[in-house]
Amino acid sequence: MHNGHRYIFAERGTGPRPGFVDTYENQNNLADVIANATRDALIWRDGRLLVLCEGKWVDASIERLQALVAQRVEAQKLVGDELVYFPLQLSHAQVRALLTADSFKSGSLPARVWKA
Repeated sequence: MHNGHRYIFAERGTGPRPGFVDTYENQNNLADVIANATRDALIWRDGRLLVLCEGKWVDASIERLQALVAQRVEAQKLVGDELVYFPLQLSHAQVRALLTADSFKSGSLPARVWKA
């Protein structure tokens, strides 16, 4: 919870659906949730993604992003008949995919954060 709001990532259904299937749906959803949860701690400046760390803006390493996401975003999962919430733990590959996506439409995290 941050500023009185919970930021929850719930993976979209993966079952077959009729019609158009957006291959970037989960990545876009994840990038949107992270950008909203980190509005005060993540910026894009001079072609670099920066994270607020101990009062200073520093380069956003994969490890720093993993820690920030785990602190600010919860995952939601259905276990039996109960919804369970837990800190979202992203793999290196997931963070790398968010950082290297080439556009807003393909799930880029830098495309979603504040520009400074």
